[in-house]
Amino acid sequence: MHEGLRRFKHCKLILFIVAILFFTGCVGSAGIKTPIHATDYRDRGNIYEQEGQYDKAISDYNKSLVINPKYTDAYNSRGNVYYNQGLYDKAISDYSKAIEINPRYAYAYRNRGLVYYKQGQYDKAIFDYNMAIEINPNYADAYNDRGNVYYDQGQYDKALSDYNKAIEINPRFAYAYNNRGNTYSIQGRYDKACPDYKQACELGDCSGYEWAKKNGFCKEQQKVESNLT
Repeated sequence: MHEGLRRFKHCKLILFIVAILFFTGCVGSAGIKTPIHATDYRDRGNIYEQEGQYDKAISDYNKSLVINPKYTDAYNSRGNVYYNQGLYDKAISDYSKAIEINPRYAYAYRNRGLVYYKQGQYDKAIFDYNMAIEINPNYADAYNDRGNVYYDQGQYDKALSDYNKAIEINPRFAYAYNNRGNTYSIQGRYDKACPDYKQACELGDCSGYEWAKKNGFCKEQQKVESNLT
C-alpha cells in the first residue's frame, strides 16, 4: 500500500474513534448536567452512517426522533441510511416526513428524487428535483441529478443544460463533467466529450476518461499528453 494512503487511512480511523468517543460522551456521560440533545444522537448517527455501521446509525436517529419528533435532519439522515440499504419505501417515508414538517427542505426533496430515479419513477423524480432547485437555485447536485433523468429519457439538450448549470455553480464538480462527457459521447461529439472526461479525471473521477481512452475516443487528447511528456 502506498505510504501516504496508509497514513491517511490510519488518521481517518483515529479521527473516527475520537469522534465516536466525543459523541458517546455527549450522550452517555452520567455526570452531564445539561439535557440530552437530539442533535448529539443525530451527529453520532451521521458518523456511523459514513463508516457503514448502519444499524448503529439507525439506532441513534431513532433516539434523536424520540427526543424531537419534528427533527427534519434526523428523518433525512435516517432516510439516507435506508436508501443505502436499498429500503426505498422506508427512505421515501422518511424524506416525505421531513418535507411534511418543513416544506422548504431542499435536501429532502433532492434525496427523495434520487429514490424515485432509482425506481424509474422519472416524473416524480423531476418534480422533486424541480422543488429542490426552486427552493435553492444554487443546488448543483439537484441540477446534476435532474440532468441524469433527462439523459435516461434521451432529452440530451435538457441534460446538457442541467450539467452546464451544475458546473457553473460548482466548477470542481467531477461527476457533472463526466455526465456531460457521456452526453456528448452519445451524440458523437467526442471533441467536446474528451476534455470533460479529462477535467473530471483531474478532479478525481477518471472512470469516464479511462473508458474513452480504452475505446479510442480520445486519441487526440492522448497525443497531446504524449507530446507533453
